[in-house]
Amino acid sequence: MNSFKCGTHVSIQFCDDEDSCHKEEFAESAAGDSESQRMGEKNLHSFAILTPYDPSKRIAATVFDGDYCNGWSHVVWIEEGKDTSGDAYANVGESLPSLGNDKIESVMMPEEGDFWMDLWDGDQFELDAGYDWLDIERRYKSITVDDGSSNGCVRLGTVRGITSLIFGKGFKGPDFTSDIPDNCCRLFREYNYEDTMKTEGYLPKDLCLDSNDSTSFDFTSGSYSSWFENTKSYICGSNVSPSF
Repeated sequence: MNSFKCGTHVSIQFCDDEDSCHKEEFAESAAGDSESQRMGEKNLHSFAILTPYDPSKRIAATVFDGDYCNGWSHVVWIEEGKDTSGDAYANVGESLPSLGNDKIESVMMPEEGDFWMDLWDGDQFELDAGYDWLDIERRYKSITVDDGSSNGCVRLGTVRGITSLIFGKGFKGPDFTSDIPDNCCRLFREYNYEDTMKTEGYLPKDLCLDSNDSTSFDFTSGSYSSWFENTKSYICGSNVSPSF
């Protein structure tokens, strides 16, 4: 078996044996209406599991480690009742172990609907701080259904090293000025509380108290280094007072 094509109302999982079907690191999977003309493990899968798929309730896309939606594949989900995948794929290496980090090269989106996916070269939906932010075209990609070919396949082009992603439908992203936790301050890279996800690949960043005591954050190193000299505005919850 070297290729496959699924109907609208069925998703599929391939594995080498019955035991490996329950271990995502050894299995390939794909959503309804998906296909691959060249599978990741050719002629080695001996088991397949078909699952009913209702795209009106639980939406899925399929990511591939090869160009043109070929190679090893894995489903990414929007859970029923949600508008995005949330933080489920904040680290692709952990959430999609069969692919691992740095592997995604193409995505098969649902063929119809207002769906989008944002992909970053760093985990936690941020750019990898080890590279120059000016090289954005190789480090962050925002795609929609309209970017796909006739079968819904979207090629990521020059973007490599994907480590986190968000899959969503409808309005892109929440209102970042609301629902701020009482013990947190939210930092923005633009004035007037604007996020820069579309232009630089950054989401607003929350800084939160660990306890009732003061909590310090060093912007010159570690996971907060990308915010050094880049914070333009902020909003704080009711139980925290900031000092920069």
